[in-house]
Amino acid sequence: GNAGMYCLPWLKELSSIDAGDEKAEANLQRIVTRFKDHPAMGCWKGADEPEWANEFIEPMVHTRELLRKLDPDHPVWIVQAPQGTVDGMREYNDTMDITGQDIYPIAYPPGLHSLLPNKEMSMVGDYTKMMMAVAGGKKPVWIVLQIAWSGVAKEGKTLRFPTFPEERFMTFQAIINGARGVQYFGGSLPM
Repeated sequence: GNAGMYCLPWLKELSSIDAGDEKAEANLQRIVTRFKDHPAMGCWKGADEPEWANEFIEPMVHTRELLRKLDPDHPVWIVQAPQGTVDGMREYNDTMDITGQDIYPIAYPPGLHSLLPNKEMSMVGDYTKMMMAVAGGKKPVWIVLQIAWSGVAKEGKTLRFPTFPEERFMTFQAIINGARGVQYFGGSLPM
């Protein structure tokens, strides 16, 4: 848009459409037609954490093919959870144009969001390297970093936000290890 900022409409349930589901396909066409030519349109956000949620790949591939026909100018971005394996997440490579992962290291205890042994903020670099391996040099990687998330922003959890130096460190960890884009999650969560 005019401010140099772009949006990423999340398709939610329309990010995984079975072939022949005419109602869902029509809803997707309606949404894409409405937004594809807007000057602030950046890309479509497909399924959220599909490998961890055991999403079926075929409907996601079908949706990507529909999107390519309806809007060939905007890519599809899929965000994975920091729970899977390189091989498991790589199975989803045909469902998107840009891959990525969310990782939120600032919590009590530190590293609560990660299954890796590294529980420090530098885990952002570890997960970025993992997603670079998933992409295999064929797709860009965008990493999602923490403002707040359910592990710190719900009842029974200790509310904790990254400091500016922590946010900067995590951002550089992602970029240095190969991320082509960085998103920040949780700024809109009610506290």
